[in-house]
Amino acid sequence: MIKNFKKYLVLSLAVLLLIFLIFFFDKALAVGLLLIALLSAITFLALNKLGIGDRKLYMILGLILLLHISVVLLIHCTGFNPFPGGADYEGYSYDAIKIAHRFDNLNFSLEGVALLHYFPVIIGAVYAVTFPAMIVGQLFLVWIVLLSVILLWLLVLEIGGTKKGAFLTGLIAAFYPSFLYFSSLLLKDSLVILLALASLLLIVKILKNFSGLKFLMFFAVLTCLFHFRFYIGFAAIFTFIICWFWISNLKFKERIIYGVAMVLLLGFAPQLTGLGYYGQSPLVSFLNANSIINFREVAYAPKPSDNVFSEFKNDNSGTGSSFTVDVSFGNKYKFVENYLISSNYAFFGPFPWQLRYKKHLLFLLETVPWYFLLCLIFYGAYECLRNNGFKAFLKIYRFTLPILIFSLLVIGALSLFITNFGILARIRIPVFLAMFCLLALGNFIPDKAEKLLAKVGIYI
Repeated sequence: MIKNFKKYLVLSLAVLLLIFLIFFFDKALAVGLLLIALLSAITFLALNKLGIGDRKLYMILGLILLLHISVVLLIHCTGFNPFPGGADYEGYSYDAIKIAHRFDNLNFSLEGVALLHYFPVIIGAVYAVTFPAMIVGQLFLVWIVLLSVILLWLLVLEIGGTKKGAFLTGLIAAFYPSFLYFSSLLLKDSLVILLALASLLLIVKILKNFSGLKFLMFFAVLTCLFHFRFYIGFAAIFTFIICWFWISNLKFKERIIYGVAMVLLLGFAPQLTGLGYYGQSPLVSFLNANSIINFREVAYAPKPSDNVFSEFKNDNSGTGSSFTVDVSFGNKYKFVENYLISSNYAFFGPFPWQLRYKKHLLFLLETVPWYFLLCLIFYGAYECLRNNGFKAFLKIYRFTLPILIFSLLVIGALSLFITNFGILARIRIPVFLAMFCLLALGNFIPDKAEKLLAKVGIYI
């Protein structure tokens, strides 16, 4: 124990010395590194205090910190940006700095600040107590990523996976390209991912062992999720309702009584964010022919380019990053066919033949491994079914239903409106992370992964 304390003390002093030296060259970077160091230390201490801490979990969290901080530093020092255009993070940082200056002067009014959501306010609060620079916000979001991976770990254990399987899921998440890149930018996606995983974890917990406190926590998370990305909120709320009546552990009569009460209450979550009861405002605004056509055929419509596989370009229009699939409202059969095609693109795309620029080849770093992992998910399920029988298989995979329904609903919503691969890659991150959890079920895939990792000197 004393030996470990001395080791951690030496490591902490080395980190603080490094940050002190960086301070003389880049004050904002030093403050950001100090912030992530303090938040990470508090998180590790909390995990240990709660009894969640585990060597495998600490290994994954250490890897996540190393990778995400490295990408943040790469972006900060080199301006690395393979997908320019639509840089929301610059606007977020500008608003956050403005808000931070107000907070410093004890002015907590947001009047005059054009806010679509409160993400800049959160970052502004961080700037107010640290330093008003984008790099500080980016490193703060690395901590949010850390929390997301902890939730991913807990979700794997909650659906019946082992710590060995949770390690495998965390390892895959660590190298998931879109998660690694977009979560290293000053974007609200990091918060959305955290909230989406928290909602799935709470759904499974409520289904297994209902309590009023868990439901209140789910209601709070759901309200925040509706605020930051309402269609992910819709996916979470309908996932809960479907799964509650289908697989809840309560007896039938209790399931109906509690279910009806919760269905009535959950409608107020979107209403608290100004979207109306059960989000009737966005439903009316978006679920109509004109809105869908505008999103699919105008807002994200690809513009023709004669220079296929050109060098990196500074497009602001998303040229070459979108696909064209007509809505075809006039023909219901054609509409269904095209909708299924869009769903296919949203879940599996972009395909190699849809890539137009050299920079888009980076998508293959995500899609090719994704196809391989999907095959492993199906193969692992097949092995579980073959070795354990149908009843045992249903018992083992029962609480994966929320993940499957949530993924289906999110991809369904994206397929209806969005035809830009860059945006799809960002928004589907919670879906892919949740799907990675399925690799942890059963023993076949985790055991094979353990043997493979042991060959390269990694023991789990």
